[in-house]
Amino acid sequence: MSPVGYAAATINTARKHGQIAHATWSRLPNPGETISPEVSGVDLQIDAHQMNACHQPGTGFERLGPAFAGQPQTSAWQPAEGQRTAW
Repeated sequence: MSPVGYAAATINTARKHGQIAHATWSRLPNPGETISPEVSGVDLQIDAHQMNACHQPGTGFERLGPAFAGQPQTSAWQPAEGQRTAW
């Protein structure tokens, strides 16, 4: 399934689970370089409780999931205390 097809099939479910952004990257080799394919994906969610549910079987993750080396690794980040936050 193409990335566009995957997005079309899963976007509404992802939004229902609080997803506000999704990015997927793949590394391209330099000229003459041979590398194994790599895919990295990052999702931003507004609801930490729904974050893991978004990637369970039946929500569409099984369509693109096989491209990744393992199960999603989730974490909840909080803003740093103080007046300034740097990421």
